[in-house]
Amino acid sequence: MKKTVTIFPQYASSQISVFAGPILLAGTKHGECQSVIRKLQFAEELDLIPDPSNEYDNTAVKVCTKKGLFVGWVPGQNEAIFTALMKGITLKGITAEMLLPNKDYDFYNVKIQVFKIDNPEKKITVLPVLKLANRDYDDRSRIYIKAQKIAVDNNLDWDKIYNQLKDCYTDSLFLLKLSKHFDIR
Repeated sequence: MKKTVTIFPQYASSQISVFAGPILLAGTKHGECQSVIRKLQFAEELDLIPDPSNEYDNTAVKVCTKKGLFVGWVPGQNEAIFTALMKGITLKGITAEMLLPNKDYDFYNVKIQVFKIDNPEKKITVLPVLKLANRDYDDRSRIYIKAQKIAVDNNLDWDKIYNQLKDCYTDSLFLLKLSKHFDIR
């Protein structure tokens, strides 16, 4: 069964285009790369960072997770990626294929797909989903508990959200204010 994955949900699909790939990363056998690669998820977003001061390749591009963990290097024959990044073009990578150790090589590796993002400053606001059952609408405390869990899971400021909700005297005003922070379904 195929799984559908949404990449770069913060951008409209018209802003995203394939730039290069899939590309097998280089330098993944060294340092902490192996433990980082084993934890990567399929279609995980990756940052591409030009490194013109690299002593081995002045067109080097580092690949890191969103948390800044080093994954590997874009191989030198992909100078177009370095050039685009140096011109200020926004490029992002995603993990396209995870390669397990086999008879040809004894380490984990990853192939990435590189995408160009047009107008990266124009982002779509994606609200976390708050699923409510019919019985939830009669019990604000149940809604608070569900909303708090989703807020914490999505790194939202729960105290700020709670302070906006606590003085709502009507259910309709409560749900209206809640809908500014969550996609209520």
